[in-house]
Amino acid sequence: MKVEPSNTEILVVDDTVDNVKLLSQLLQNEGYLVKGALSAKSALRMCQKKKPDLILLDIMMPEVDGYELCRQLKKDPSTQDIPVIFLSALDHVQDKVRAFQIGGVDYIQKPFEVMEVLARVRTHAGLVTLQRALIEQNEQLKRMATTDALTGLVNRRYLADMAGKVSGNFALILFDIDDFKTINDQYGHHVGDEVLVRIAEITRRVIGQHGYCARWGGEEFLILLPNFDVKRAYDLAAGIQYEFNESKGALGAYHFTASFGVACNLGSLSFHQVIRQADAAMYQGKKSGKNRVVSSRAMESREL
Repeated sequence: MKVEPSNTEILVVDDTVDNVKLLSQLLQNEGYLVKGALSAKSALRMCQKKKPDLILLDIMMPEVDGYELCRQLKKDPSTQDIPVIFLSALDHVQDKVRAFQIGGVDYIQKPFEVMEVLARVRTHAGLVTLQRALIEQNEQLKRMATTDALTGLVNRRYLADMAGKVSGNFALILFDIDDFKTINDQYGHHVGDEVLVRIAEITRRVIGQHGYCARWGGEEFLILLPNFDVKRAYDLAAGIQYEFNESKGALGAYHFTASFGVACNLGSLSFHQVIRQADAAMYQGKKSGKNRVVSSRAMESREL
């Protein structure tokens, strides 16, 4: 992986102004972004404010030496992963061993050779770039494993996991886009995809921080609402239904509606049992003419 120096910020820490100026100039000539600090305390403040990608650190400094600064950086979770290259005139083996023991990644002895400094900085800057790319890749893989690619909503696996972490009551809203096959057949699958994305946008906006919405499969969506009873969930579903109806024409000549089923666990039913209740309520809404919100409680009342 190619290292772009302009994307790498280096902090040079030395109590001698000339050393800071010299190293800063060398690194800036290579394209690195460089900042300097003349004391450990100043360097610590700078790192806590904005983390550099790499630190070149002198050992022999007044008040707080380089060893102690490195120790403090490694104790702080927000700065512990910053690579530290020690620069020192100390040439004893035990000095170098100590530098590595407290978390240094390299040790350059003064007086230093310019080419050696640049080579070592280039190596560690490359490792930083690689690590950053791996972290971003892992985050992307996590998103892919838990997110529906089309709508950006969480997927059914993620929602099921979240339901397992909910303690106490929760409500579910299961809804299905009415006549979605007709939309695909008449306008094309690209329009169907636009409808799914629009559905996701509206639903996400209406539920806000109250719960989680997943694309449950195809044109079916499931909302998990922790600490909601049936009435609150019903009202929320009605609000989503209203927004869908108001969106007629927002995507052109076609419009969409959905049928909603609402159910609550009341502290005794399992997640999958509540889904079955919500599913039955939703299909009752389909049978009643579509574009309906039906709660499992209303179905129980009719059965009684």
